[in-house]
Amino acid sequence: MLRSSQYVFSGVVVAGAIIYLLESLGHMVYPLPDDIDWTDPEALGNHIAGLPVLALILALITYVVGAICGGLISSLYRRSNIWHALITGLILSMLGLLHLLVIPHPDWYVITAVLLFIPFAWLGGLLGQQLSSR
Repeated sequence: MLRSSQYVFSGVVVAGAIIYLLESLGHMVYPLPDDIDWTDPEALGNHIAGLPVLALILALITYVVGAICGGLISSLYRRSNIWHALITGLILSMLGLLHLLVIPHPDWYVITAVLLFIPFAWLGGLLGQQLSSR
């Protein structure tokens, strides 16, 4: 049980780090205004509402890449199985939903973002199993 938790935890941490790094690059392309109040979710939501659709699609791509990497890492270990990747995806979905509920986003974005994590973590898990069986 402890080992399984470690597999999932490592996948979530790697996914979070990758999402953070890729979103940081996205902020270079679509920077936040200097005067934005980080403690005001409504101000952040208004900024997000004014972003071009491409910026939101790029953010969704960061979730896909993070979920694939998280699923891969959680299933690379010898005793790991696909459930580790699926649980990693579930945790990422819950964390993503929490973020999306705090800061307003367009409805289509919220639904798409939450639905992306599990299948792409599963895909990463399949890749990890293939790599670990060699």
